[in-house]
Amino acid sequence: MSSKIVNLYPETKYSEISSSVKSELSSQSEELEQQQSTKDDRDRLSIYKSIDTKDFAKIKLFGLDIDNLSRDEVVAFILEALEKKEKLHHILFIDPIKLLRMKLNSSLRPIINQANLVLAEGGGLLWSCKKLNIPLKERISIITVVMDLMYLAMQNDYTVYLLDSQAHHIHKVFFNFQRNFPGLRVVGRKGGNFKQEEELLIKESIRKSAPDIILLGMNFPNQEKWIKDNKQYLGKAIILGLDNTLQILSGLNKQYPDWVVLSGFSWLWYTLKNPWRLNRMLLTISFYFVSYIKSTWLFNLKKSKRN
Repeated sequence: MSSKIVNLYPETKYSEISSSVKSELSSQSEELEQQQSTKDDRDRLSIYKSIDTKDFAKIKLFGLDIDNLSRDEVVAFILEALEKKEKLHHILFIDPIKLLRMKLNSSLRPIINQANLVLAEGGGLLWSCKKLNIPLKERISIITVVMDLMYLAMQNDYTVYLLDSQAHHIHKVFFNFQRNFPGLRVVGRKGGNFKQEEELLIKESIRKSAPDIILLGMNFPNQEKWIKDNKQYLGKAIILGLDNTLQILSGLNKQYPDWVVLSGFSWLWYTLKNPWRLNRMLLTISFYFVSYIKSTWLFNLKKSKRN
């Protein structure tokens, strides 16, 4: 609703309206805007709460399970977990590189089993699913989910803890969140490569503050291993492994163009910008090659059956 003051007295020049009348009209307009905003928030919450979160479908891609959810279903699942507060929930976002690393390395495969939600974030996964006739609903953007959660946290007084491998990024993210989500309760923020003694203090800080949401920014699979090893300190929080997303949200990381981030191809951009990282390059080529070859095989199989 527009905040423009409407002239309720057409026979009178607007400039002739007294300052007290202008003030009253402005106050009424702001009050109506606030009421509409509150109604929109209630409507949004009611939509999330109406979504059945008990039996979400899964798909298999390269032999690994991925939760087949829409963006609204993801938020509904997390909102229900926040309200029930029954246990720790780990949200895992995967891209083609992570998918193949877990597929090829048996020591990494348990990561996908320990997560409560496994979401297809990386650009390329949706393309592969379409090629292989796998009905993936949509790609789930990390940044979009984080923004949705911060808004819900602001509206519902949920607490947030920020933990990243880069100290200067974490402080910038904090100030950006405070500006964009006024009233958001960030109960802790730590950044940097921690020494053993300092890490223990951070864990105790998390345990004592008992945050509802933890945003964890480390490299894969370090952040997943950290979650597994420190469950006793994390309480019943929702913890999201964000890789370098907090660095992007800080605005200080100019490594990726905006369109690359929004389309979910940060993983591919990093690989192409660092071709000497042969392992990543080989995994990238393998992902697209195997997806294409398998889709061609499926197409020929269907064609032969029709004949």
